[in-house]
Amino acid sequence: TPRNVKTFTQTVKVGDGEAPDFELPRQDTDFDGDFDDEEDYLIFTTNAGNQCAAFIRLDDPGISVDDNCSPDDELIITAEIFPGGTDEVAPIGAFVVDLFDGDAEITSAIPVGCHLLRYTVTDQCGNSDIFDYDFCVEDGTPPVAICEDELHVGITSGSASGGASTGIAVITPEMVDAGSYDDCTDVMLSIARKDEDGTVGDYSQEVVLTCDDLGTILISLRVEDKNENVNYCWLEVTVEDKVPPICFPPSPVKLSCIEYNASLP
Repeated sequence: TPRNVKTFTQTVKVGDGEAPDFELPRQDTDFDGDFDDEEDYLIFTTNAGNQCAAFIRLDDPGISVDDNCSPDDELIITAEIFPGGTDEVAPIGAFVVDLFDGDAEITSAIPVGCHLLRYTVTDQCGNSDIFDYDFCVEDGTPPVAICEDELHVGITSGSASGGASTGIAVITPEMVDAGSYDDCTDVMLSIARKDEDGTVGDYSQEVVLTCDDLGTILISLRVEDKNENVNYCWLEVTVEDKVPPICFPPSPVKLSCIEYNASLP
């Protein structure tokens, strides 16, 4: 055995130089049973009450994270949303996302339009990576349809066809509407009547009534926004005849006293 032995100490440092992996859930927006392509943007619909915006859940249960060394529940996840789909503008907000605390991580109200969602994931060794996802908030909320509480219309002399008088009254959407609105766009109004057999006629800008409609009829107000979201309300309309009849006296008649006396009862 050798008598001269020298001992050297060597430090071996094992480090983690890889950033965590992160995966956002994919969507099936056309409901065909298959996930959309990864390059397709995510779609969220408006859900923020009286705002043209959506609250988005950032810790969707389908999100997955993984790291070589750090436990998943000790990874630091933050999220930012850049309006207009570019990171050259200030983000709408910066959010801390905890996938394991059991609480929903919800954004502030994100306006309708297409934006960029950026997640930053950092492990305990300081390795981090960013993951960008394009998404759009679309108006999927029907407008609010509000009808008047009641409406009384009176039949007047005339005819819609210009012929013999049938009595006429015309109802327009503005007479039925009581302030219908939409959170995102202006609304278009139209009306139709419900017939006795329960069918609803074509929606248009007026419903013409005649003496045959005296009594109560049911009118439907159709409210549509510019994104083709539609809502309805109904109004009972009382149709009344308040026009007094017209009396036409007979033409003047000349009678002798003998003829007059003979005509008496």
